[in-house]
Amino acid sequence: MASRQKLKKRNKAAAKAALSKLIASWESKQANKAKKLGGFGLLAVSLAACNSSNDLTDSSGVEHASVDAAITSNDAAITTAATTAALTDTGGTVHTSVNAAINSNDAAITTAATTAALTDSGGTVHASVNDAISSNDAAITTAALTDSGGTVHASVNAAITSNDSAVTDAAVAAATSFTNLTDLVAAYNTAIAPAASQSFP
Repeated sequence: MASRQKLKKRNKAAAKAALSKLIASWESKQANKAKKLGGFGLLAVSLAACNSSNDLTDSSGVEHASVDAAITSNDAAITTAATTAALTDTGGTVHTSVNAAINSNDAAITTAATTAALTDSGGTVHASVNDAISSNDAAITTAALTDSGGTVHASVNAAITSNDSAVTDAAVAAATSFTNLTDLVAAYNTAIAPAASQSFP
């Protein structure tokens, strides 16, 4: 009777050992899946197969109080990792919130937009819209006061009167034998002025 109990106990131990080896083999083949599931899928299988307190120990060696505790043991770490990943931009900066991430490049965008808006076709960046508007005033004025001969006049009046002498001289030459007004006036004065040596009674 005693030897039958020993044999039964030995068979039970051998069966448990065989089952443990089978589970260990299956767990090693499912290593990649175990990583994604945090090792709890394998833990649940182990718990179902072997009902002992040692079966609540995860792959890191941490023993959990219950299956639920084991399942939720890495929730905080997963949440933190997911939040960090979601709030990390392409430059590697981790933002404190979605709003902080959205606003993080506002200053740079505003500066770039302002620079682009105040840059003229020649590549000059103006300090303000007013500066941009008035930046070519001098050039416009110069162009307006430049005659066909390339002379830049100081004012509109100066431009208007700039050829008065030439026009007058041309008119004198066309109507008289003199080539300019100066010669005509000199001849006129000579003709009407009494000779210095001429005496009157």
